Amino acid sequence: MKDLKKSYSRLYLLCSICIISAAAFFLIHEIKTHPTWLGEAGVVALFSERDNEIATARKKFDFARALSRVEFDGCELISVDYGTSTCSSIETGGFSHCLDLVTLRSRSEPECLIYGVEHIKTPDVVRAIYLDPRSLADLEERKNLIQLIGRSELNAVVIDIKPESGWIPFSADREFNAKYADQISNEISDMLFVIETLHDRNIYIIGRISLLRDDWFAARYPEQLLKRANKKDAWKNFDGTVWLDPGSPNVLNYNAQLAVDAINLGFDEVNFDYVRFPGNISETRTYAPFSTDLSLVGKARAIQQLVIQLTDKVRDNLDGVVLSATTFGGISAATVSTQSVGQTFGTFLTHFDYVTPIFYPSYFPYGFIGIDADPDEQPFSVISELLDRSTQFIEQLNETIEERNEILADRSGSRLLSIRFNEIEEALIQQTGTNDVTQVVSFDTVRPWLQDFICFECTTPHDYGVREVRAEKNAVYNAGYDSWMLWNPAAQYTTKAID
Repeated sequence: MKDLKKSYSRLYLLCSICIISAAAFFLIHEIKTHPTWLGEAGVVALFSERDNEIATARKKFDFARALSRVEFDGCELISVDYGTSTCSSIETGGFSHCLDLVTLRSRSEPECLIYGVEHIKTPDVVRAIYLDPRSLADLEERKNLIQLIGRSELNAVVIDIKPESGWIPFSADREFNAKYADQISNEISDMLFVIETLHDRNIYIIGRISLLRDDWFAARYPEQLLKRANKKDAWKNFDGTVWLDPGSPNVLNYNAQLAVDAINLGFDEVNFDYVRFPGNISETRTYAPFSTDLSLVGKARAIQQLVIQLTDKVRDNLDGVVLSATTFGGISAATVSTQSVGQTFGTFLTHFDYVTPIFYPSYFPYGFIGIDADPDEQPFSVISELLDRSTQFIEQLNETIEERNEILADRSGSRLLSIRFNEIEEALIQQTGTNDVTQVVSFDTVRPWLQDFICFECTTPHDYGVREVRAEKNAVYNAGYDSWMLWNPAAQYTTKAID
């Protein structure tokens, strides 16, 4: 009888183990194949490599607490060990990234934090500030800037992915760190936490890539540089800086891939800066090994091709990616300085989702666009005039696009229509780099950079404070626009000018 009871007990125990194992296997399988089981976006899964135990918990820590002791749902974050975790990537629907660089230690064993890369939809109105690497690396300053955004009209930030130095100022996941190991300066050692913190607060993240100003790339690949007329020595600007050739396929491929990788980390938008030639190169004294033609027409064509190929290459890798570009401030006025760098407004408007012209009054000369005064002292007038010209340009461009569409829809075969169609196509090629433009441009495409800094290199530097910054913002609104981005190279903003 006792032997029979023991047999029943063993059988019961065996059945219980089988049921528990089957339930655990089913739960693991369902979570991997149906990540929506984990609930809303703020939920994370804790995956134990040894026992395959799954626990779900609402994410409750931010960048500040991530570096100290944090307890949530039975797990205790004791340390953050970069690059030492053995966590293997789990490729499942919404959870494509395993945080290799973070080790979570619970009561018994290490566990890996798994979360999905999510993106915030571009707000209808974007009001952003630039955050330099130093301000993000300083936890106290980072906290203050995030609090500023939280209590104000701001809803977006611009963060360097690759500034002019060419060094990537942050580390991210193991794959990214390995791929760009030679150029990571690691000023920001917790970029994934930064991204999560900003997204948790519904802050839109724009990543900035300096395209043709890249000291790191230039030092390692000097054959990609603009040259002096002797075709050997690098061309240098008056400040000693060197520039990459816009026609280089290697420059194109490298920056397109970096943009894709940054979006996959969680950046919501990529903004390309320095998409141009330097302003003072001479056709007779400079040699471009890839672009070759340095006439005004040749430079415009080279930048048009770069823009088209760059945006196509990134979008071929990522559906729905949001791309923008920073341009010379005088681009809407078609100034000589803008033409000399190869930038045509129509090219940027029709190939990027957003164009961010630099409207810093300090950067314009006396008498610019008919303003009979020092532009630095007339922020409202300068920005109003530039945006009015932007509006006029977009209206004219849209009329051309709509007329082309109407002729294409008219199948009468009229010879006059055919002649006009050829004229329109030629105009579109000059303005945009292609005749295949069918979508009219929204005025919201223009999102200007505004000045919140003193231009010390200017002849007569002027203070920029509440009056000046508010005048810039009011000029934007008065011209019928809503979005803007505020620049201070050290992220020291005039907070009283931000509503």
